Amino acid sequence: LVEERFDTKWGSVELVRAELALLAAGLRDKELDAAYFAFASETCLPVARPADVAALFDDESSWIDAIYEPNNGYARQDQWEKVSRVLPRDKVAKADQWLLLTRLHARLVLRADREIKSQIRCKQGKDDGEPWRLFAKVRAADELYFPSMLMVCGELRRDDDSTRVRRRKLTYCDWNSGPK
Repeated sequence: LVEERFDTKWGSVELVRAELALLAAGLRDKELDAAYFAFASETCLPVARPADVAALFDDESSWIDAIYEPNNGYARQDQWEKVSRVLPRDKVAKADQWLLLTRLHARLVLRADREIKSQIRCKQGKDDGEPWRLFAKVRAADELYFPSMLMVCGELRRDDDSTRVRRRKLTYCDWNSGPK
């Protein structure tokens, strides 16, 4: 558990803040010493015990099924176009909220968070708050923040299927009956 509390709602930037706090706490926890960090929502149901699932993660890769361009009007208008212009468009990516980060990528996301903050200060000549604010106007900020930060770090690239980032989904969704 983390001491900070966030008023999370579907797709809100507060989810990003909560996930960043969880990553930071997980990385600090020496007893836990987690190799992976998985984000899942309350609608995700486990289909196997964690020990059984652990065998799936033996390749030391993060799982992020990212896209690099808006794939519909919703994604373009409510996501890409609303990301702050401080972040270059070629560094914006989107994936499901449900993703798996290795310890290395968790550290890099937190480091990228600090690097973006430094860039904001340089470009705007002031401290404009935290980098998650770049995604404050975006619908489903949690779907853009983590893949975009890994783009900033160079770990997620448009033209390369890195061995350290697998383009895999962490969950299975059957959308045949519609989005609801």
